[in-house]
Amino acid sequence: MKAKKKKINVQAFFIDHCEKIVLTLMIPIALFIAWQGTKFPPLPWQPDALSQVAAEANRTIEASSRKAADEGVAITAYDVKAEWIKAKIYVDLYRTDTKWMPSLFPERVKRGVAEVFTVENLRSSSGLGAIAVGNNPLAGDLGVQPGATHQGRHWAVVTGLIPVKKQLDFYVGAYSSSVYTSPERDTPHYFFYDVERAEVLPTSTVDNLVWTKLNVFESLRKDDIIWAGTSLDPVDPTYLAPAPSDAAFPMAYPLPPVAKRFGEDVTHPPLIPMLTDTQMRGIEYLEQMQKKQRQRMLDFNEQQIFTAPPFAAGAASDLNRASQEDDEVLILTVDNYLFRFFDFTVEIGKTYRYRVRLHLANPNYSLAPHLVEETDFSKDPYLVTEFSSPSNQVTIPLGSRILVSGTISPSSIRTPWAEPSTSLYAIYFDDKSDGAEWYYERLSVSRGQTVNYANAEATRPSSTTSSPDMTELQPPVERGPRNQRNPRPPAPTTTGEKKTINIVSEVCVLDIYGGTSLLKMATTAPDMRTPGRVLVLEPSGAMVLRKVEADLVEIEQVKNPTAVVGGAGRNFGVPIGGDI
Repeated sequence: MKAKKKKINVQAFFIDHCEKIVLTLMIPIALFIAWQGTKFPPLPWQPDALSQVAAEANRTIEASSRKAADEGVAITAYDVKAEWIKAKIYVDLYRTDTKWMPSLFPERVKRGVAEVFTVENLRSSSGLGAIAVGNNPLAGDLGVQPGATHQGRHWAVVTGLIPVKKQLDFYVGAYSSSVYTSPERDTPHYFFYDVERAEVLPTSTVDNLVWTKLNVFESLRKDDIIWAGTSLDPVDPTYLAPAPSDAAFPMAYPLPPVAKRFGEDVTHPPLIPMLTDTQMRGIEYLEQMQKKQRQRMLDFNEQQIFTAPPFAAGAASDLNRASQEDDEVLILTVDNYLFRFFDFTVEIGKTYRYRVRLHLANPNYSLAPHLVEETDFSKDPYLVTEFSSPSNQVTIPLGSRILVSGTISPSSIRTPWAEPSTSLYAIYFDDKSDGAEWYYERLSVSRGQTVNYANAEATRPSSTTSSPDMTELQPPVERGPRNQRNPRPPAPTTTGEKKTINIVSEVCVLDIYGGTSLLKMATTAPDMRTPGRVLVLEPSGAMVLRKVEADLVEIEQVKNPTAVVGGAGRNFGVPIGGDI
């Protein structure tokens, strides 16, 4: 029987012997490469020859006069730099305040001394008016009481900004992470203020002013307590600092009861603007708030500011209760509170400057020693700010002043030699009795003339000085046809008492300009003229620019003194030049 022929598997053969086949192929390739290498000539460089060439190059470099800097090559002295490793590294120079892994519960610290901020942007202006004096001053009513008499008074009013938002931000940043926190303590509470006045003389400078402290309590006792009520304050109540307790003095001095409305001199625009007429008609609750402030001032005892602790037991509940009863919200909604002070001790013809500092409740008062950094921080109940920067200088006007009535006769091209003239009103203020204002019109006044008139026939308008009820100021209701809507009451007449008066203002007219006609675009166009301006020299030596459009408003108030709720703010023109 024949044996079976064995079948050869080629694929299995190559798989089993692939490495032998590859090695067999690499041997002739390696032999070929070695054979090719035998064809290159041997290197001529020998070790001795290389050493000789290097030494020759070194001698050439040393013999050369060119340096590395000539070739623009910077050589680092690594041998010197390596010595720096021996210098000490100051770790404090590389520390950072950033906490890469802040703690969820930061470390509490003791309470430090509080920084307090004084009044900013202090302003002063002058005023005059007939203040109503009543038989029952403790009534504290708004407006002028019936049957009240009047006294003519001069005053200076000082206003400024109390930076309550800035103060609150400091308290929050300084005490929010302290070992002891208190919302009542860590809120600014203003209790009192000091006012100093300096008389400005011709030789005065900012550095040599002599400051005299004014007695605020004396002003309250001698003047305000005899007022027959108060005038409506044209300031939004959110800008008035709330009184934290009965031992606090209002930061905004109340307005005296005079027959005309105060202006921007008792506010602080633009940061603390005046309320519009519509807003004033719609906030009758101001009357009640002012009456309570008035009563607080009358009952105020100056010794309380030094004896009563600002944070006594139960102070938090007292403050909360006061805010609910007096409609005074302690939540801060403004950046600044209004500071205002009336100085009734001024003398006519003199020039003054003022500065102010505030008394705040000490947020660390009477705290335990382990809560404050130093025990001295908790001894004083009140903190006193630095004095503010001085206000602008203000001159108290004489009893007589001038107002430009608006009629200006300028020089023309045809008559360039003609002297410009204007008409004005000389106002005599009777500060010796009831504060009545007598006016005398002068139709033609030229440059260089002094406004003094002897035996002038002045007129005193006849008008009531009692303030109307709040309901009288409500806007009229539209009724009837369009041409009969919102009827306005007839203007009061200007007829009144006549008297011969010597008017002495000592005001000199320096220049008159404006009043020239503008080009008309049509024959039916109204006669348009440039604004009238009159430059005058006051008795104090200050040059004042009188604006016709502003004086016309005051002339109308003098001639027709219609009684309104509010006080009389006087416009004494725009001073020329800066302060000392």
